[in-house]
Amino acid sequence: MNNDMVHYPDCADDCERLAEVDKLEADLKEANVKRDQVQTLQSKRAQLGHELDAESTRLGAEESQVEKQIETASQMITVSDRRSALVAEVPCAETPMSEECKLLADARKARDEAEEWRQESRVLQAKVWRVRDAIRLNTLRYKDLDVIDGEIRAVGYDPEAFAEARTSYEAAAALLLK
Repeated sequence: MNNDMVHYPDCADDCERLAEVDKLEADLKEANVKRDQVQTLQSKRAQLGHELDAESTRLGAEESQVEKQIETASQMITVSDRRSALVAEVPCAETPMSEECKLLADARKARDEAEEWRQESRVLQAKVWRVRDAIRLNTLRYKDLDVIDGEIRAVGYDPEAFAEARTSYEAAAALLLK
């Protein structure tokens, strides 16, 4: 042993404690990074979940509204068909007086209205199919939440381990300062 070197018995213990504190600090920093990553992913998941739920609600309301419009169109077709049936039933339909008959004029108008309602019904059917397709696509997007859940698990963050790392670091640092 070199005589010029002075050996302090507590130095080795202090160096070991310092190294332990450094390791605990590094573990705590890593746990903080993981916690931050998980919090970011959880926030992203919550936002996406909210957006998907809002879109589901909107699309459900739109589907319901269009279905009501289809039902109204169907009822109007039935009413118009009944009113227009007179054109074929009355014997005077083919006479010169038929052009002046208000009842037959209303029946012809109802026949035209029935066709307009049928066209409206076809347009509404196409619209409800588009809405239902959008509902199916939105439902599929819920799988994106599972992907985010997988990303959260992949981070490997353990809240209990984080709390333990923090406690160990604080305890070791407190001992070192004494």
